[in-house]
Amino acid sequence: MSTLPEKLLGNYVLTESYKYQEDTRRATLILCKDPKNPLFINGWASLFAMKMISYQYKNISLELKNLADKCFEHLQTVDINRNIRKEIKQFLMYPLKGYPEWIDFDKMSSHSVESLNKQFKGKPFKLETVDGKLYCTAPEKPENYQNREYPHITLVNSDVYKKDIHGKLEGTEISDIEFTGIAATYSFDYPLFGTCVVAKLKSKTLEDIMNGFNIKKSLHLTIYEEPKEEHLFLEK
Repeated sequence: MSTLPEKLLGNYVLTESYKYQEDTRRATLILCKDPKNPLFINGWASLFAMKMISYQYKNISLELKNLADKCFEHLQTVDINRNIRKEIKQFLMYPLKGYPEWIDFDKMSSHSVESLNKQFKGKPFKLETVDGKLYCTAPEKPENYQNREYPHITLVNSDVYKKDIHGKLEGTEISDIEFTGIAATYSFDYPLFGTCVVAKLKSKTLEDIMNGFNIKKSLHLTIYEEPKEEHLFLEK
């Protein structure tokens, strides 16, 4: 699974630009790794990490330097309750313009579509609000589950979902989930983990709910996360 960055970005992973990005992700965890802390949630831990180690990287691309400089502008007025994730994400995701593709992983995973569908047959999932987001929570953990969070399907993020308006959805049971495949990708913008393995799924009920928010995205349940190495690169 460690080869996923190479598969997704090719020779870019050999550049100093990529090393600066990856070291920023790891240094972030030295400053803060609590996903509920505003310092982490709003991107400030990554910004401080990026600035702290920037002196080491003199040969990064002009495009990445411009993205870093845009992030550093936020240091003029520090407010950890202000969300600066948009600019931080652009820096960490470069040269990607969006999330990377999923890579078929069915033959390389300890999980299978058959075992997941068998385990959850007749066991409904349930909608609930967690950290301001709309989740569809599993009734139990899948076998061989490795994830810091309880198993769930993220439906709507906090910038769109408003509990005081949409809270009536909470408690709804979802009984038509069918798992369709196992896939993997690498998290370039979220410092807590690298490789991520998911079970792809389909559900007419969930699709209808997301259509109500005008959201079009593939549905999945994260079943494995490879924790990011915590290391501060003070010397090259």
